[in-house]
Amino acid sequence: MLMSTVNDVKSNDREDELNLAPEKNPSKNLPERCMLKPDGGPCKALFERYYFDEATGKCQMFFYGGCNGTVPFETMDECEYECTDKRSEKEKAIDETGSGEW
Repeated sequence: MLMSTVNDVKSNDREDELNLAPEKNPSKNLPERCMLKPDGGPCKALFERYYFDEATGKCQMFFYGGCNGTVPFETMDECEYECTDKRSEKEKAIDETGSGEW
């Protein structure tokens, strides 16, 4: 009986681990890349890149050093299109379903 309980707990932990990185943010139905946190990386270049700030609901600029970082978006337009209300609900539905059906 004890072994079964331990296995059940391990199984539940495994399920939780698998659900930590959903493709969409369920609360706002945002693409996964909108949730990526920017990382300028260790290099010293100053490339303007962009990320979505979930707290403000807006895209923000950050400096990318040119290597080994995390760059969610290369342009502000790309970020706003993916993560804000700049595109219509129909466009979002087409992207999600691959068709014009809602």
